[in-house]
Amino acid sequence: MKKAPIICFFALMFLSVNSFGQTEKFVKEYVYRLEDEDSKSSAKTKAQEELRKMLLTEVLGYVRRVNAANDFSSEDISVNIYKKAITATTHNKLNILAEKFDGFEYYIKGEIEANVSEINTSALELKNTQEEQETAAVVASSSQAAGSSGQNVAGAIGGAAATAAVNTAAGIAQDALGEAAANITGNIAGGGSSNGSGGLLQEDTKRSKEGRYFVYSMRGEYVVMSRTKGIGGCIELGRIGKSGFYNTSQFLGGFQYWGYEQNLGGCLNKDGAIRNILGASLGTRIAIKNFTYHYPSYGGGTATDTDIGFNCGFGGAFWKLLFGAKNNFDITNKFMLGYMGNHVRFLGTMNGNISYNGGEGINFTYVLSAGYTLTKKR
Repeated sequence: MKKAPIICFFALMFLSVNSFGQTEKFVKEYVYRLEDEDSKSSAKTKAQEELRKMLLTEVLGYVRRVNAANDFSSEDISVNIYKKAITATTHNKLNILAEKFDGFEYYIKGEIEANVSEINTSALELKNTQEEQETAAVVASSSQAAGSSGQNVAGAIGGAAATAAVNTAAGIAQDALGEAAANITGNIAGGGSSNGSGGLLQEDTKRSKEGRYFVYSMRGEYVVMSRTKGIGGCIELGRIGKSGFYNTSQFLGGFQYWGYEQNLGGCLNKDGAIRNILGASLGTRIAIKNFTYHYPSYGGGTATDTDIGFNCGFGGAFWKLLFGAKNNFDITNKFMLGYMGNHVRFLGTMNGNISYNGGEGINFTYVLSAGYTLTKKR
């Protein structure tokens, strides 16, 4: 069709000029060992055939590497088509550089020239021609089946008028099948259903899952509160959504503290090797610290006071850095605000008095955690 050269021209306009417009030379050597039935002439022919195969394989690898480096969709074109394109564009460009025959071995050295732009153009034309032929074959097969079925029905009815009517119906069916065959071909390529939308549905489903990640994290923590500090660890489970929305549940505990938090935020560069995540944490992080005092009792002996202090963190902000595409090194800084209070003091173990103290103000909490985080595509 006339559209094929135009499509090829515009496709190649977007490719990098580097390497695409240049003619590259490839040189190979080959030694053929004669068999019982070989002569010098047959050995030379076989040596040239093997040398040509080696050179064409070298050209094929080079062309696909150049296309991949320039983001050209060579993966949409089969290797077989590329082999045909290379053969077509280089069939008369083999140059024999050296030959040597010693009666037992035939040595040959050859050179071939190849142009990536010419090969890509030829491959695209071959691909378009093949697709057109496949579509025409589907249409012809469907039309033939429709006509054959119509003739069989007409023969069974046995009337000339019925035959004409069925032939007319077959013609109408043939026209309709022309459009249907194109849809069927598109669905076969896209893995879809017979209504023409299966390929699109599959592609939409694939795209909807792109960029979504399951998150699993295990980290060690160092926690500093207004009245106390401690070390521990946490487990974090959740996901990174398609839009970069970060949503995880965190279970934590350690020396003198425990709790649960929900982390909500946004992930920057979610598909990159280094990701920044900023967000807020909501939950409860509780720490308890005991203070014991010993002093002389009024009634004689020694009295003991125990002061139990509660430091609670309820919410704040966090900044997380992930290093790695899937298996990540995780560093998280978190700042939280909470409440200090509900102190209980047990006065004088000899007389068993108990007193309760009220709140003492705002509790500031800082958490530094580091460890392993798995981010796996869903």
